[in-house]
Amino acid sequence: MNQDPREDDGIPVLTEVVAPTELPAGVAAVDPEDAAGPDSQLLFPELEVSPEAAAAFAADIEARVLKRITGAIDALLAERLAAVMPEVVDAAVAGVRAGLEAAISDSVRDAVTQAVAEEIEAATRR
Repeated sequence: MNQDPREDDGIPVLTEVVAPTELPAGVAAVDPEDAAGPDSQLLFPELEVSPEAAAAFAADIEARVLKRITGAIDALLAERLAAVMPEVVDAAVAGVRAGLEAAISDSVRDAVTQAVAEEIEAATRR
């Protein structure tokens, strides 16, 4: 009962053409003579892809590429922001500090000037 696998008729060999038994949705079989000429760039000339299936395939590829690119961009931006943010925050804090110091200094100066003026006025009345 040991049969040589090379003699089994159920196993296709590389020189045999095997036709698909079921085509994917949106794909229709066509005659290879009609679909492929000598200059044809078709990989599978026996298949005809509907415009809807081609559009869906293109949209799927676009979504996958955008997802990968967006992920890479997000990671790169996070890395660059992490490197730059301490400097930006320090500069912003220094600016706010200088503004607050100037405002407080002006307020104290105005309060002292007013207090001195009131004391001088009160002293002259006596």
